[in-house]
Order: sequence, then structure tokens, then C-alpha cells
Amino acid sequence: MSRHERELVEVNRSLSDLIDALANGFKGDALRERLDALEARRAELTASITSAPPPAPRLHPNISEI
Repeated sequence: MSRHERELVEVNRSLSDLIDALANGFKGDALRERLDALEARRAELTASITSAPPPAPRLHPNISEI
């Protein structure tokens, strides 16, 4: 799992927690700003992950001898 994928999991978890807080009646500008920032970061990470080139194939170090 790449660094971006791990961060995306963390961002999604944080978003879920914030959505739960909103559903439980917590309100405030700071909460809304944090939610907006996390949603923007999630979009950036998703775009980065989907546009990243696939990793180079890993070759056996002695492939020329096989």
C-alpha cells in the first residue's frame, strides 16, 4: 500500500468521524472547515492514486541466467 493510499484511508476515517459528529448534533464553523479540507484532500489523493503510473515489474535478479 502506497503512502497516498494509507493517507486516503486515514482521511476517509476522519471524514467518517466528522460526519458522525455532525449527525449527533455538533455544529460549528471549525467542524465544517475541517470537513471541507478533508474532502478536498480526499479528492487530491484519489486523483493522485488513479493517475499514478503502475509500478515497474519486479524482475528476478538473475533473469538473464534463467
